[in-house]
Amino acid sequence: MANFVPYIRKQKSRRGASSAALEDRNTYAVEVEDDEEKDIVIARPVKGMATRVKRNINANRELLWKIKPFPQWYCGFTGDSYIELNIKLRRKVKLHLGFRFGEDSFFDHTVEKIHFADPDNEDGLQRFDFAKKMTYLEAQRYFNRNPTKYRVQKKTLARMGDFMKEYFQFSGHVSLDDLNNQKTGLLMQFNDTEWPSDNPNRFDFDDISITNLGEETLRLHGIKIVLNEAEIYTAFFPSERTLGNGESVRYNDAIRSSRLKLSGYGVDHMNGAIRFAAERLGQNFPPQYQAIWDYDEDTGLYIHRPQRWCSEFVSWLFRETTNQRNFFKRTVQEIADKFREICGFISAKNTLYKDLGNIIKPGDYCGYYHVKGGDTKSHSMIFIRWTDGFNPMRKVNKMTTISGVSSGIKVIDNYEVGVEERPHKDRDRYIYWNNNYNYREFNGFGPTDKL
Repeated sequence: MANFVPYIRKQKSRRGASSAALEDRNTYAVEVEDDEEKDIVIARPVKGMATRVKRNINANRELLWKIKPFPQWYCGFTGDSYIELNIKLRRKVKLHLGFRFGEDSFFDHTVEKIHFADPDNEDGLQRFDFAKKMTYLEAQRYFNRNPTKYRVQKKTLARMGDFMKEYFQFSGHVSLDDLNNQKTGLLMQFNDTEWPSDNPNRFDFDDISITNLGEETLRLHGIKIVLNEAEIYTAFFPSERTLGNGESVRYNDAIRSSRLKLSGYGVDHMNGAIRFAAERLGQNFPPQYQAIWDYDEDTGLYIHRPQRWCSEFVSWLFRETTNQRNFFKRTVQEIADKFREICGFISAKNTLYKDLGNIIKPGDYCGYYHVKGGDTKSHSMIFIRWTDGFNPMRKVNKMTTISGVSSGIKVIDNYEVGVEERPHKDRDRYIYWNNNYNYREFNGFGPTDKL
């Protein structure tokens, strides 16, 4: 396997390319893994300052990242991101979409578009896309339109099969179907929309304004705001909402309230850790999570997706909301061991399955870990609720959790815990509750309120 670092060294690579050339070659490429869906994402990257990563290794050999741990051209999009308006109008629509970053001023780069209603579209939907997914084959065709501009993407696509084997434990021959289903997240141009890379958190989607620049009054019947495939705000207006020329509507508190509602805050629980995480729904791979994005020094390319960052996200949440201010673990095993050290870890080794419904609380940590041969399935999450209630007579019970997956921070309602024995290939998203299981100590829950 090639040596790799998550930044570009100031020296010539083994293939003779200068570091400046490598930076130029990597200006437009970015790749992302997604636990849920397997597609290629597109958005327009903007060249920014080089993001050198300085690392300080403490006594526990844990990496403390001092600067951005991701490529300089990453701008926070890894899934479909758009605003969709339901407008009852059959003529030109001219809108100004503003994205506020901070309290006092609008984010410098706003979006202004002229959109025409489709006369055959009875519901009057107007959609403004900022990032859009593509399959491998679709991306290949797109890159071929301008092979000079997208030379890095083309090189990355050509190397994806090798990267899948070397870095992501893909065994056997990589077929075209495998590639077309691969989770990548290559960034590229889309709809002439620019998003600077100095705001990878995409905080500007926390505060959005819509201004009618057209001459006719706009009659708005609904709005949907999606960030990295997460619907962070959806509303329908039965009596319609009107916007005259020059009038604006602003969504900030509404977006925050919508995110909290999606996490069950104020309905199922009042847990502070879940609230803190839910306020960032849809965001992806911010630097404070301290996750790793690998760089392949042999090829001068960033690997086509970052390493999984679910445990880093959970660690960040614990640092922000518990007494464990230095909590930082990269794997399910490390987190489970840390819970055992501090306050105990709930697993089949010490707890009966039938008692879980009375023990597990909103905000508790939950994780699973399964290994067979070279294939590992694992994930770290925060428990929100039992999706359909907990029934000890059911072999499997569903959980709703919040976690960091490669498409962003998501609330997902189909993770499971159960006593049902499953083949290894079906153990993803599953906490197996069996005291005789080899990995029972890494399948379970941690009482977060005791940290």
